[in-house]
Amino acid sequence: MSKVSKAKITSNKGGKEYTQITFKPDLRRFGMETLDADFESVVKRRVYDLAGCVKGVKVDLNGERIKIKSFKQYVEMYISSNAQKEVPEGMDSEALDLLAPKQTIVHQVVNARWEVAFVVSDGQFNQVSFVNSIATTKGGTHVEHVAQQIVTKLVDEVKKKNKAAAVKPYQIKQHLWLFINCLIENPAFDSQTKENMTLRPSAFGSKCNLSDDFIKKGMRCLWAD
Repeated sequence: MSKVSKAKITSNKGGKEYTQITFKPDLRRFGMETLDADFESVVKRRVYDLAGCVKGVKVDLNGERIKIKSFKQYVEMYISSNAQKEVPEGMDSEALDLLAPKQTIVHQVVNARWEVAFVVSDGQFNQVSFVNSIATTKGGTHVEHVAQQIVTKLVDEVKKKNKAAAVKPYQIKQHLWLFINCLIENPAFDSQTKENMTLRPSAFGSKCNLSDDFIKKGMRCLWAD
């Protein structure tokens, strides 16, 4: 920022309202000559994150429109992309479908501030979450708030079917891959990177009350697995 030029303001001849921000990083300040592949991957991921998290916006990447119009589509893309990473070399898509059928996504738009989805994990708890479009890669109180609610209700459902079943909450939780997109009032984090939210649930400014139908669908998925 040692050299700052005057802003260039031009007329909007097309008539369409939009915001465009253009910048050129001073790579020498970061000890770089070019943008490396890792940094480019991070930027691309954030562009896809925004396309899936922010409602009512159209997002382009390198001149092409990203075909994600909802958080559920983002979850579908995320799961599909993860499955592709695990494909043995030389295996075609038809063989992949036979080997690993598409996972059922249990999804609910809880209210204007909360959207939740999950699929059955491979035996280890995973989460992909966003607070006000910020990627909370380490999770936080919002993730625990939703996960605890799902786990508690699923344990209750299991005990309704079999009172003698010795199911522990952690056994349910380790089979969840949780996705959350939420809006929180004045969120607090444990660092400037904002990867982990620490705000207590009572200060969220809204509630995430999952429906009975959501829990029943989740029960069927876990039971089938």
